[in-house]
Amino acid sequence: MVTMKIKQFFFEPDKVLRKAKNAKKAILSRAGARLRQWARRSIRPRKPGVYSRPGSPPYSHVESQHRALNRKRKKAGAAPVSLGFQGIRHILYGYDPSRDTVIVGPISNGRTSKPATRTLEFGGTVNVMVRKRSSRGRRSERVRRSAKIAPRPYMRPAMHAIAPSLPKMWQGAIRG
Repeated sequence: MVTMKIKQFFFEPDKVLRKAKNAKKAILSRAGARLRQWARRSIRPRKPGVYSRPGSPPYSHVESQHRALNRKRKKAGAAPVSLGFQGIRHILYGYDPSRDTVIVGPISNGRTSKPATRTLEFGGTVNVMVRKRSSRGRRSERVRRSAKIAPRPYMRPAMHAIAPSLPKMWQGAIRG
């Protein structure tokens, strides 16, 4: 006579749900990391004064400024300056367990009331300070004026680029 445990043929719902929850967290975190990486790579460093075409990802000017500063510091024999805040390329991601979602996006530098990152993604108007020459041309005073910014999306194209790979991430995610 053969004896076997019947429990082997039944699944435990709690165990399956726990594994599914852990897999979901891991996959969403991996997707957030991939989205962040794609968005950061789409923003290329350029010298200050060189701007991207409307509709294409914006350029980052922070890295070129740090490289120029480090070249000067190297000649002087001083230690290099670390990047620190990377401007528009400072993109973070995080898993939100209360909503079961992952949040990915650039952080603001906190200097402006209207975040530059939102204006770059969707376009809009911003107030800028410009120098205006006096009537004699000697002194220049700072004047605030409104400037229209064309959209230069980088997060939406990144999401569309990684969207086809999301179902493949779920293959074999929950294993017994």
